[in-house]
Amino acid sequence: MKSWKWLIVTIAISSILTGCTNQDEGETQTEVETVEDTDPQTTETNTNEPSEVTDLEMNEKDEETGESVTGELVLSKPYEELNATAESNPLVKLAEDFLAANPNIGEEGLLNVSYTGNWYEEEEQLYGVFLLTNRTGMVINDMDFRFSWAYDGQPVVENQVINYREFDMNTLPENASILLLIPVDPAKEELVKSMSESEDLYLSISHIEVLN
Repeated sequence: MKSWKWLIVTIAISSILTGCTNQDEGETQTEVETVEDTDPQTTETNTNEPSEVTDLEMNEKDEETGESVTGELVLSKPYEELNATAESNPLVKLAEDFLAANPNIGEEGLLNVSYTGNWYEEEEQLYGVFLLTNRTGMVINDMDFRFSWAYDGQPVVENQVINYREFDMNTLPENASILLLIPVDPAKEELVKSMSESEDLYLSISHIEVLN
């Protein structure tokens, strides 16, 4: 299994749209994925030792307090019910290590998505492991957005409608992050596993609708 080091791409969205719009023809719609049970003995995650973050400066401190601006990890409801911790769940450990290495991830005032550079497999389903970071200045409970992910010009996911709901994810406070697992079509698995260069990675989130 090929893995790659912490190569981070953050897509900052400049506006948040409220209200409802019609879903365009040809879009894919999905609920946000959560994994209800993670057995470290049967889970395969291509985690890596943290290395220097490339291309993005994410480790600045707040000028007034000297403290990290972001870094809080919110667990989705299934993980909370399992009392998942970094010691018991490899995905939680991955997220905590990622945030510890990048305590100020994301741009102030915006919604940000970051690819951790890792993928995860369970029951023959591959997932890309992302973090969604809320720096909008508002609490988010429910929202919809469209997500695209490509590598070296080849799409992995195109305009997939993501339905984020508090009842199965969680309330996402300001300056907090939550794991976002994006399911990968079997035909795209080799492409995801071959990713090795951050400059060839493309991410996009758009048409954000906060439904609070």
